[in-house]
Formats: sequence, structure tokens, C-alpha cells
Amino acid sequence: MRVLLPCILLASALAADEVPFLRGMGWSPWHATHGWNRPPEVVAQDYEYLADMQVNALRTWGPARREGMERQWREHGLYLVPQVRQISSPKMTFADGKPGHAAFALPEARAALAEQAAALARELAGGAGLAAYNLGNEYSWVGANLSGQYQSQGFDEGTLAAFRRNLEHRFGDIAAWRRLTGGGEASFAEIVPPRGSGDSLLYWEWWRFQRETFGAFLRGGHEAIRTVDSRTPVTYALLCGNRWDAATEDADLPFLERQGDNLYYHWDKNWLGYSIRLARRIGPGRPAFVTETGINTLHTPDPAEADRLMRQMLWMLFLHTDVKGVFPFVYCDEWWHGPDPKAADTVEDHWGVLTADRKPKSTYQAVKETYGEWRRLEEIANRRESAIDLLVSDQALDRWHGVAGPTVAEVCRELYSRGVSFRLVSVLRPSDFAATSCRRLLLLDSTLPDEPDGSSPAREALRGFVERGGEILYLSEKPFRSLYGEAGADGIAATVRQPESSAGVWPAIRDFVPVPSLTVAAAGEVFWREFRAGDRRFVLLVVAGKEPVRQVRLGGAAELVPVAGDASPLVPRNDGWELPVLPTHALFEFREP
Repeated sequence: MRVLLPCILLASALAADEVPFLRGMGWSPWHATHGWNRPPEVVAQDYEYLADMQVNALRTWGPARREGMERQWREHGLYLVPQVRQISSPKMTFADGKPGHAAFALPEARAALAEQAAALARELAGGAGLAAYNLGNEYSWVGANLSGQYQSQGFDEGTLAAFRRNLEHRFGDIAAWRRLTGGGEASFAEIVPPRGSGDSLLYWEWWRFQRETFGAFLRGGHEAIRTVDSRTPVTYALLCGNRWDAATEDADLPFLERQGDNLYYHWDKNWLGYSIRLARRIGPGRPAFVTETGINTLHTPDPAEADRLMRQMLWMLFLHTDVKGVFPFVYCDEWWHGPDPKAADTVEDHWGVLTADRKPKSTYQAVKETYGEWRRLEEIANRRESAIDLLVSDQALDRWHGVAGPTVAEVCRELYSRGVSFRLVSVLRPSDFAATSCRRLLLLDSTLPDEPDGSSPAREALRGFVERGGEILYLSEKPFRSLYGEAGADGIAATVRQPESSAGVWPAIRDFVPVPSLTVAAAGEVFWREFRAGDRRFVLLVVAGKEPVRQVRLGGAAELVPVAGDASPLVPRNDGWELPVLPTHALFEFREP
């Protein structure tokens, strides 16, 4: 096996004017008895609970005022991530006429977002305690129509007209459209988008238009903030749960200073899926806020299980060093349906770490103890950084067009469990391949996007990667496919391998992957990574299953010193160390000889 030097480290130490790692909380302080009008003693108690949990930042949904933000900072040391207020603009519609979200393609909607974003910046810019602006929360192109079917919005006249103009610009004339897609329309005005997902090129063009349009919509809000405040980071609370909704998991938002992600365990119900969704947003080293994450205690009624899941969630996020802040959702129950006592038992009312009448849950204790560790390790949290040892393409188009080799999940499971610090890159973002000095790429995508004229920014980016000295290992049973151009990939030099099964993934890639200095062998599933904080070196292990892991053996390190975690004491072995039991996580510092 080759031993390859790691790529250069990302991110510098914390600058003097930057905020620290944010131990946040989603803030919606409804009270079961008092509603929104909490008396002073309840307000004081709420701040005591936040201090007890070691919370240092709040993410809010409602209006924010400079006076309140600065008072909260002075009196309680709390940073604020305020949200741009909901805009009033024309709405998209479903095919059946039901109204949906703001019509992202229309100038009126973009102007409304820009206006609200600039207004928030004018109110708060330069104020003490301002950590970042949030452009909004969980916009989407899909939803349930009047019949309860989950489908795209955008069938209003304004959005359809914009889509058809986009097609005319891309294809030039309707004859080219018919020739390249097989469509039978006599004019672009006759083209109607599909109501749901599919495998047609019409669906691809519709999805692609949605993605670019949504990105332009949010970019306008970002630019509006920048005209007022040129320094404070901007984020957006993106819903990371709906695959192939162009405004969610694959949204193209490279202009954000902090990628934002509302990310929940219950979507996949496993830590591999959870981590991959996060990795899609981080890409090749984009700083991120996890703007929502949490445990619904109605879905998870066992307090011990809810406690364990919350601890695993927080430490799985800490494992990804590009995460710069975490905001569990939410402070207390009845966050949404609180005004209606009859709705207090609905599913959406149970995400709080406290009940609405302020009784701490087991998830409260999990946050408190984890945040207590993070506060004690604040210098490490602020300065931690990882080498990018390997790039892995995320199969963006293959998920729609058909996977022709190992899945990204099969590959990532091997990398997480073997301590490889990798980053996902996307053929939908050609700039990803030039955003890092790392020169090793596992290419999993077998479909490369191209344009109607046959050009392909993705293909050119891969060629450039090789020309700069990059190495590509292509895992697929088929040659590269394209959408409109030629099927080949001339100029992309790559080693091609096809594992026969998921068990064959590691043998196929192990001589291409950098070798960590440590080895970890366990009787259960453990995700782990090494990272640095200044001149100190650490390794973090997080249990990725439902039970504690026994007999975790660590080999190859001169000495490991426990720093944080709930593991049993290290037992020295001839070839390293052993943990008799690892309940959820353990952080060790390397002590070099």
C-alpha cells in the first residue's frame, strides 16, 4: 500500500474579529401557561437554562432588533443568528392551482428578498453579538398539492414563461430541442414541465432550471446584505432531506460564507446517511452551520435512547471540522402549535429539549453535557482543522440517471470507518475540483452533465484536474455517459476498476487511499477521524450504531491521552491500546515520543 502525504490543511486559526464555535440553540420560547408573554421570572429562568446548557448562540425565526440583540449579548453573552423576514411576493402554483412558495424566478420575488435582507442588515450591522445573517428557512420547489401528491411547484404563468425562455436560450430553436430530447412540441410555448420526477431530458432541464433559479434568488439576498454589511457571514437554513428537490440537498449556493443545513437523523435513521447529507453541503471544505438538528421525543419516547441519539448527533457533527456551529431544534415543545392547546399532542410539538412548561428532558442533559465538554475544549473547537486526503464525487446525476457502480454510501462507509478524511465534490459544481490542493479523486459518477451544444464544464474540470497533477480512480462498470454530447470522456486519464460487490469496495480503493497513522478495529461500527488544532493532534471516535461498541483497538500511536468522552479507560497492548467499551464517543490527543 502506498503511503501518501496529506494535502494541505484548511482554515486558519480563529481570527481576532471572528466569533467562536457556536454552541447554539433554536430559539422559540413559547410557554404552555403564558404563551409568548412570559413574565419576568420565566424569562429569567429561560436564560438560566440556556446558561446551564452552556449555550452561547441563538438561532431565531422572528424579527430581530439591534437593542434586544446587544442587550442579550451584554447580559447573557449570547450571539445571534437572525433570519431575514418572510417575503411578500407572487407565488408559484402546483399543476392543480394550489399556491406554493415565492416565485423564485420572478423579479418581484427577488426584489422582495433583497429588500428584506438589506433591511435586516441596516438594523443589525456592526451590532455586538451578531454572528451571521440567515437568508431564510427551508424554501423548496416541491410540496403536497390539493390531492396530497408530492410534486413540483412552478406551473404559474410567470415561472413557466421563465422556464421556456431558458430552454430557448439553451437550445436556440425548437428543432434542436426535438432532435436532442425526442420532444414533439411545435414551439417552446407548448412545453409543459413534468409534475413529478422522471428519467426524461425534459425532467433534467426542469430540475436544472429550478436549481439555477433558486441559487440566483438567494444570491440577490446575499448581495443586498453585502451592500450594507461587507463583513458579517451570511448563511441559509437549507432543508437537507428531499433528494432531487432543486432547492434542497443539491442547491448551488457557493456565495454563502457559511453553508447552512437543517439536518435530521430520522430521515435516514442511520449515521452514515446523516453524515453523507452533511458532507454534500460541506463539499471541499466549505464552513457550515447546522442550523437545525434534533430528536423528536414523541417519535423516540425512551429517554435513554433520545439521550444517546442526541449525543451521537452532536459528536458526529464535531467529527466534521468544517462545522462551525450547531443549533439543536428546538428550545422547548409546542414551538409551532403552542397557540392551540388542542394541538399540543401533534407530532411537530415534541422537538424541544424542555417541555413547554419548562421540564428538562433527557435531550436537555445530553446537550448540557456535550456543550460542557465543548466549552472546556473551546480552543480546540475553534481551531480544529482536517487535511483533505481524498475527494469523492457524490453521484449527483447518477441518482437520477442510474448508478453504474458502487454507491457513494458504500464508499463513504469504508472511509468513515477507516479514518480517511475525505470531501464530497460534485460534477454539478465544476469549481469543486479546483477548490482544494488535494490531487486524489474517487470518481463515482458515470453520468457527466453537458450542454445542448455538446460542451461540458464538468468534463473540462476533470481534464483540468488531471493536467494539474491529479489522479483519478474511476469506479464504474460502464464508460462515462453524457446527456447531450458524446458518451466518451476524452482527455480524462483515469484508472478504471469495478468492485464485484459492496464487500469489494475497500480492496478496490485501498491502494489509492492515504494511510492514516492510526488503525482502529472494533466489534461494532465506529466512525473516526484525525484532526489538528494548532500544533496539537487529535483523534475522535464516534459510535455509529445503536449499541455501545466493545473491544475497540487502536494501533500505531506512540501514546494516546484521553481528552473527552465516555469511553472506558485505555488499556495498553503490545501493538497499541484497547478500549473495553465505547458508549458513544472518545477524543484523544496524540502524545508524540
